Amino acid sequence: MFRNRNPQRELDRKLNLFRESFILLIADGRYPPERQQRLYQAAQQAGLDWQLARRYVVGEAKAFFEDSIRRVIADGRITPDEIKDLLSLQRRLGLELDNAPLLERVFAMAEQKIHAMILERAAYLSNKKIVEGLKQNISEFSLPRERTDRLYALLDEQHAMAKLMVGELPILQPSVTLYKKEICHLDIPASFLPDGAPAKASASGKFLVTSERVMFLGLENPFAATWPEMKHCKMHAHGVMLRYKATGGVLFCPNPQYVATLIIGASHVYNRARMPAPSNKRLPDLSNGVDL
Repeated sequence: MFRNRNPQRELDRKLNLFRESFILLIADGRYPPERQQRLYQAAQQAGLDWQLARRYVVGEAKAFFEDSIRRVIADGRITPDEIKDLLSLQRRLGLELDNAPLLERVFAMAEQKIHAMILERAAYLSNKKIVEGLKQNISEFSLPRERTDRLYALLDEQHAMAKLMVGELPILQPSVTLYKKEICHLDIPASFLPDGAPAKASASGKFLVTSERVMFLGLENPFAATWPEMKHCKMHAHGVMLRYKATGGVLFCPNPQYVATLIIGASHVYNRARMPAPSNKRLPDLSNGVDL
């Protein structure tokens, strides 16, 4: 009379054989789909549950996956195909739910690379075709949603700034009466602090940029400067420093980058004779200021 084998011992034997086969298949640093298929078929023939078997070698799978990531990181260059291959390998290894800190490092390197590329080409981003091409490049990297969304937002922002810089200015209905044929490009709430005045002297009002003038309208500290009178524009964290005529001050406003870029772009249009458009790839460094 034959004794039945111990079921747990038999399962352990099969799992150990599965581990040996898995280690053998990844020994050369590769684990393509056809090798996974061979391992899957062997597990099926042995009567092993596939998910159970993969969990049994999760330690070896994680180590192999981390080694694969390190090889990608080693040269410092991340390509869309490399990320796609890593994500495919992660799925084959059953590690989709693994935190994989090294994979996050790959994503961070790719995001940094694209971020730099967008800024490097910023002055060309008034061209919609170039923007669409960069959006396609971003999608090809298969980055996590939040990283992709950040890059799309940066690209849209730089596209808007580049359009302003080449003189593609918005046209608005002003909240105040302007000269006949005067075009309004900006009309926002703001505060203005003239040079030499104490901080408490900052006054609230409206700031407008038009085809004729740059002006602040308020009960205190109002000013209006024609384009030939505008001298300098510099962005700060919370506002824009303006030099006009023989004086100036700081304009506190929402989105100082947009406001400063619009002023510079309008100056390209209305002071064209003395202010040629930028020829380099990058947009001007607004924190250093731009002469108008």
